[in-house]
Amino acid sequence: MSEVHKGTHKLGLKELVAIGVGGMIGGGIFSVLGLLIQYAGPAAPFAFSIGAITAFLTAYSYAKFSYYHPCMGGTIEYIAMGIKNLFVLDYINSLLWVGYVVMVSLYAYAFGSYGAAMLGFAEGTFWYAIVRHALTTIVLIVFMVINLLGSHIMGKVEDVLVYIKVAILVMFALIGMTRSNPQMLFTEKWPPWYMILLGGMIIFSAYEGFGIISNAGLDAKSKRDIYWAFFLSVAIVAAIYISIAYVSVTTLKPQQIVKYEDYALGIIAEPILGKLGFTIIGIAALLSTASAINATIFGAARIAHFIPKTNKIVGKEALEVELLKYEITISTLISMILANFYNLSNISLMGSMGFLLVYLAVNYSAYKLADKIKAKRPIIVLAIFFTLFPALILASTSLYVAFWSQLKALSTLLLPPLIITIALRPARKIIWRKYYMQLFEEFYSK
Repeated sequence: MSEVHKGTHKLGLKELVAIGVGGMIGGGIFSVLGLLIQYAGPAAPFAFSIGAITAFLTAYSYAKFSYYHPCMGGTIEYIAMGIKNLFVLDYINSLLWVGYVVMVSLYAYAFGSYGAAMLGFAEGTFWYAIVRHALTTIVLIVFMVINLLGSHIMGKVEDVLVYIKVAILVMFALIGMTRSNPQMLFTEKWPPWYMILLGGMIIFSAYEGFGIISNAGLDAKSKRDIYWAFFLSVAIVAAIYISIAYVSVTTLKPQQIVKYEDYALGIIAEPILGKLGFTIIGIAALLSTASAINATIFGAARIAHFIPKTNKIVGKEALEVELLKYEITISTLISMILANFYNLSNISLMGSMGFLLVYLAVNYSAYKLADKIKAKRPIIVLAIFFTLFPALILASTSLYVAFWSQLKALSTLLLPPLIITIALRPARKIIWRKYYMQLFEEFYSK
């Protein structure tokens, strides 16, 4: 996930789409593909399509908000505009922070996995586990220090990496299609429908980054550009993801891929591009996950800084916030615990569930303000359904497949925001009453 780097330069459609694409292809596809195929098998392309539909519908809510109320607060501001209940708002804001922290851990997990594999250690061996944990921890410490020092070098590098990683993935998909066997889609046994849906939803975190476009609302050249940037970025990423999933299950059998779940994309590249293929994908994974860790640590710290300060989550004050070292450190340390003590399925469940619930709140807010933002309520209702129903299926099916393991993951995701909300409630009531109407007075008066 990349942050918007603000300045005097206005962002056009191309730049806005790059922000969305870079936010989504930040490392997720490199880490979750094997997990998707484990659950969905040869139906993986269709499972990725389910996530794409959910992303498209939620992108509609974001696009309408960004067109009629451009801002820097983005997701947090949109939710605050439609949800006036202080307790619910606090909980969702805290959940968003936890979601960012989880995504940092997912990217770190992927970095460690690909790094260990590229050093020659095979998944499932003792030394693979040791090296993966070591690399996961080291990369988090390195980027925590970079963020603490306030370095902006990586911000510029990330813009270049967007084009590099997209080019590599597109090349892989195009070459793979010329060497794939379409019959494998139907000769291999498909899992039950609920497992296909589980696969599509447990990797929904791979789509979550498009919301970052909303933070560029005041930097866009035109409202029309930012409106269409949401749909174009989701369309581009969906096409890449579905193509890669198709190539994967028409090149190798699912059981061959699942054996190397942590770095599945690299294994799939070998029969297509040879040993060089694994190296190319591995390098792309390391660069993508490293840049995503750097940007998402910043994003997580930024959200953490806003949580106890309702008056600073929106408006011009969001531009002037100076991050405290405490938020950067605590966000990184929690990510380190998750990446080292939870498995890939746990982390993916937490990331996907967290952002499904956050997007549900955005869609609900869009429904309440549909007249203000000129949104069609039937589309918003559909968006609400496609975030609520998959979230319920994701939770119930995950618990059915691995009850205690996934119960631990869901508890880790849902309980800390509740504790934070209860702890901050007395102070927040005073702040909220003082600043709420002032913050949104202009919008509601239109």
